[in-house]
Amino acid sequence: MRRAIQVIGMLVTACAATAAHAEEVAAPSTDDHSASEVISPAPWKLRPAWKLRPSSQHISSRSLLAGTSPATDHTNDTPLGLVGKALERSDALKAESLRVEAREHAAQAEHARLLPKLSLETGLEKSNGRYAGAHASASVGVTAEWTIYSSGANLAAINAAHLRAESAAFGYLAAERRAALEVIETQMRLELARRQYSHIAGTLARLRDIRTATQTLEKSGFASRTDLAQLDAEIESVRAELQEAKSQREQEVIAYRDIVGTKPPAKLPRLNGARLLPQDVEAMMARALNGNYRVKAAQSAALAADAERDAVRGQYLPRVSLYGSAIADDAYGEDWTVGMKLTVPLVDYAAMPRYREANANAYASYFERADIERRVRRELAGEWARHRALLRQQHSYSRQAKALRRSTKGLRKQLEAGLRPVDDVLREEIELASALIAADRSRIAAETAAWRIAVHFPDLTLADFSIQ
Repeated sequence: MRRAIQVIGMLVTACAATAAHAEEVAAPSTDDHSASEVISPAPWKLRPAWKLRPSSQHISSRSLLAGTSPATDHTNDTPLGLVGKALERSDALKAESLRVEAREHAAQAEHARLLPKLSLETGLEKSNGRYAGAHASASVGVTAEWTIYSSGANLAAINAAHLRAESAAFGYLAAERRAALEVIETQMRLELARRQYSHIAGTLARLRDIRTATQTLEKSGFASRTDLAQLDAEIESVRAELQEAKSQREQEVIAYRDIVGTKPPAKLPRLNGARLLPQDVEAMMARALNGNYRVKAAQSAALAADAERDAVRGQYLPRVSLYGSAIADDAYGEDWTVGMKLTVPLVDYAAMPRYREANANAYASYFERADIERRVRRELAGEWARHRALLRQQHSYSRQAKALRRSTKGLRKQLEAGLRPVDDVLREEIELASALIAADRSRIAAETAAWRIAVHFPDLTLADFSIQ
């Protein structure tokens, strides 16, 4: 038996040394840093083949990326490809996915606590006494312990770990939809910046044409130099606005490339979220709140806090364990022990404060869950009302712009005939540009509000982004 235990000890020691060496080789070196490498590379840079493919059982079929292929679906400038590419390169989503993985490993660790614990103990002792003289001995042994009853503490800890993993999974799904919304809002802002630049550039071109016509009238005596000065001042003002619009457009291009990773196409794909909305607010609320991932994440977190309270309480209740050991010693020979023990905590002054802490955390989690649901309801109701109002506003601005086009066209003819002053034409041109920009701003804001509602739908898929 002594020989067998020694062989087991040698094997375990060799395996531990091999594993430690493997981890040391795989880990990036921190002793020798070059001048250019100050920050350690990210885990996915050490593993180039790692892709954002959530494999958790809680999110594998609910993820927006479920069933998609980046090689085929995310390479074109379509709404589906736009959102898919942005989600796959999102560092925030990678972090959320790894948090889900960490929570699942924690749940596995809680399950493993139900199994026996084995440990190997080896020792070498050398002594030199006055009467016994020099003495050396070596020992090797195996000990085992198995908790077979813990007053529900272990089961509560397992339940809490699973609920934490579930909460993290729902949190990932909610973060995935927030990331998709960020992509949509970025494209919407870029589209608005482009449209605004186009409208201001068109206004500048028309003002230059008006100046040319006014200069001709001035030579004929039907216009004055004051009219030309007014036109020059207005042209410079519009040119300054054009430069500001150009700067805004460039900033939105930078934001687009940062999120999507590619240069924006000349023609942005249409992202029509209004097609996904129900006809009335009651149906919208029911669809958005039935399985809402933000609410479900908070609900699972509250249940986990409740289970953690039970686990803390179980730590201060009786528990029953089986134990055993086998030891071989050069001096005393072989020895083995098996038994059962009952552990009853008697005095622990930290027990009650810890339980009260867990109890307070449990109640706080339930209030947080109620607060999140209330915030989601308020957000949905507000975006619904805003979407409807912006649609009506867009129609009004569009009709105003249409009327101003006709008015401006007539005023220009009257100006060329010498029947209208330059002030009237300038005022109409500026109002026309403002109406066109306001109509586009209302339309894009209405579409953005529709998507802010749609991302709350649990049944939203990546294919829904391609609905035109």
